[in-house]
Amino acid sequence: MKVGKMDNLDKRTSIGNIMRKKFSDNTNSPPQPKPQVNPLISPHDYASTKEYIYHLVKELSLAREKLKALQHAFACEEALLKAKNLELKESEMILREYEFKRDSKSYNANRSSKTRCCYTNKDVRTRRYLNESHI
Repeated sequence: MKVGKMDNLDKRTSIGNIMRKKFSDNTNSPPQPKPQVNPLISPHDYASTKEYIYHLVKELSLAREKLKALQHAFACEEALLKAKNLELKESEMILREYEFKRDSKSYNANRSSKTRCCYTNKDVRTRRYLNESHI
């Protein structure tokens, strides 16, 4: 038995509708009750509600102290990294300055050696003589 294209399309859409219904049913279900904050210690373990609240306040203050300690450690690490970066930048600048001085000295040495090679005392005297005679 041959199945036509229209029959296939009908089956596909019906499967899609079923899936959509499943998803919509799932999302419209009533919300599940949330688990307790600390499942190991239930409020029934305490003699009274005041004791339970006191315990929760202690946990909260302990968590705040831990947070402050972590923030302090983070700030110290950040300051240490900034100091290291500044030291690296300073040493980079010193190195560049040293290289610049070294390069400029070698440039001046090459320049002065060229000057010495090209102009000897004899050449200077000859120029003076020529300049004086033409005046």
